Amino acid sequence: MKLISCLPLLLLIGAPSRAAETGNAVAAPVATSSGSVTNQAVQVTPSNQFTQTYGRGVQCQGTTMTVSTFGIGGFSAPESHLRNDYGVTLQISVPLDREAVDVCKERAALENDRQQAETDKAELDYHLVRSIKCGEMIKSGTFYHPTSPYSRTCLDVVSMAPDGSIRNGVGQVIQAAPVPATPSPSSSEASSPPSSPEA
Repeated sequence: MKLISCLPLLLLIGAPSRAAETGNAVAAPVATSSGSVTNQAVQVTPSNQFTQTYGRGVQCQGTTMTVSTFGIGGFSAPESHLRNDYGVTLQISVPLDREAVDVCKERAALENDRQQAETDKAELDYHLVRSIKCGEMIKSGTFYHPTSPYSRTCLDVVSMAPDGSIRNGVGQVIQAAPVPATPSPSSSEASSPPSSPEA
């Protein structure tokens, strides 16, 4: 019984398979690819404008022109072509607020005048202190030697030396000391005879 129930299954397994119909199948794919790519670019990078600094936080910006050169090389395949490109880029940056630029220029001019005044004041202080100290040196009778490398410090300063003469910082006499006048006998004293002592 068991054998009869399994018979359909055995027939399916043991039955010879029927061969498929024969035919010619040829796989012949054709792929053709060609192309040319050229990457070329010139980049102009915006940057900050040039800034002039005048001190005390005064910084002004103006119109800026930037000139840059560039060179580009390329190679194309399969033709093996070499390409070289050269050029120049020009960029001009102009501030839009001209009033702010003009105000900054006025502030810069004021700062320049202030710095010049401070320079003049420092030079004046130097000459005043030099004159005072050189005058004190001459009054005390101290002088620079004429061959000293510092003799020019007090060369143009004159003062009265202890002997009464006017001298400069190296001891040269500018004006001699005045000669004291000697008293001369008066004519009346010379004509009158000397008084004789009383006996």
